[in-house]
Amino acid sequence: VRSNPGLSPLALWPGQEQGDLTTSMDINMGIALGQGSRHLCACYGGSDCNQPSRFTLNAGVMVVRSAIGGEEFVCVWGSTPNCTLKVRGKFLQSTDVVAVAPIGTPCKEVQPTPIAGVAAPLFLAGLPFGMPVSRATSASSDPDSDAADQYVATFDIGEMSSDGRFKICYCASYDGADAGDTPCDVGDEFTQEAGVVEISRVYPSAFECAVGRACDVSAAGHQLRSTDVLLADLGGASICGSVA
Repeated sequence: VRSNPGLSPLALWPGQEQGDLTTSMDINMGIALGQGSRHLCACYGGSDCNQPSRFTLNAGVMVVRSAIGGEEFVCVWGSTPNCTLKVRGKFLQSTDVVAVAPIGTPCKEVQPTPIAGVAAPLFLAGLPFGMPVSRATSASSDPDSDAADQYVATFDIGEMSSDGRFKICYCASYDGADAGDTPCDVGDEFTQEAGVVEISRVYPSAFECAVGRACDVSAAGHQLRSTDVLLADLGGASICGSVA
């Protein structure tokens, strides 16, 4: 934000004639470019306010809340029914909302349905998640950080139905981009990209081996890693997840 934005418009004095000297003023701090908290210091008009030393009055604290951004989330197909995201950021709240979008879609172009309860229905057809627009199920201090303003918000974006790579757009309970009074109900209120989510999956295939020969299997899938493991069920009748 700008460090010395000035006043716009001028201070209003609605009750001056009645002896009420309460003032209100709108201050444009510019676009917030980072998260965290900042002390606000005031300088009385006519007190040479072009020098930092003149700003002696404590006017409070401004908190800028949002996700850190740039995170890589991974959900593994078949390991759990639903895909859960743990988003890190500054002063996150349980009223924050995420929206899943295709990689090429700007966050401001998402079209979330107004939130009711803990989640909203699909906002864009073709996304492989049961709840691609989801309100946080919890938000609390980050146990892995010593910073008091570092938080983790958890989101359940629903059951996975396919693999792929998708953008996570974040709304920090923001309401102001439309005429309504519901936060996170239009795309412009999703002001930040929190990161991307990758659904890792191995594709089921049929393989053949010959007795007495080395049995090499070439598994295919999305985002497979060198640490992934295949287990062969010698009985052939078990269901994956119950192999002894």
